[in-house]
Amino acid sequence: AVAAWQAQLACSAPPAIASAVNQGLPFTMIAPGIQYTKDNPGSFLMTTASSPITEVSQLGGTTVAVNALNTLPHLATMAMLQDSGLDPQSVTFVNMAFPNIGQALETGQVQSGIMQPPYQQDLESHGGQRLASPYDFVNGGEPFVYTVWFSTGDFAAQNPDAVRAVRAAMTEISQWANDPANADARRAILAEATGQDPGVVARSTLCVYGTTLTPELLQSQFDLQRRFGTLPGPVNATDLIAAA
Repeated sequence: AVAAWQAQLACSAPPAIASAVNQGLPFTMIAPGIQYTKDNPGSFLMTTASSPITEVSQLGGTTVAVNALNTLPHLATMAMLQDSGLDPQSVTFVNMAFPNIGQALETGQVQSGIMQPPYQQDLESHGGQRLASPYDFVNGGEPFVYTVWFSTGDFAAQNPDAVRAVRAAMTEISQWANDPANADARRAILAEATGQDPGVVARSTLCVYGTTLTPELLQSQFDLQRRFGTLPGPVNATDLIAAA
């Protein structure tokens, strides 16, 4: 939609933007979305209460569910395996939507899976266990932004005032959202906007939003893509951020 000018702005993951740019699409990043922090990583590798797997080192020969191959959850999990001394090729990865991973774990279809709130909390309410956070292995435990607002380079160049306005608006709402005093209001908005059960939303971990977009908050993801061969050449994060 953005490439066809049906939309001027959209939200996606930085690795997806880098891949699109590598394929010739003229995208540029405008503002940050969700940000990883060590105490709020956003994703966890989960097992069931009865699983014999208690450590990452035991995952060899098992099947792991991820929301899609070559996305950040998949790449981060491969980095976690490799950094833990396992060959990522020793694990079978399967595509599975986040809402379906819990049931697949319970039925034994997969032995572990990358889950996010609220599905993670649903599994934990039935005894599900966290093995690790793969995102800890993306940027050495330092913050990084794993969703961004983006547009085309032409739109950004032709509309610098709009780019600045979007950035200011995103910064303002991110600061509001990150304030613990607004947690209840956030949960009410989330339940209304998504149609989720307010009780489920009430026990979901709220994400942290980035307030700035810098190369340091992006580059590690592109390096991870290069590390596992999903980008054919190096990508400089500075080149993908709109200058306006």
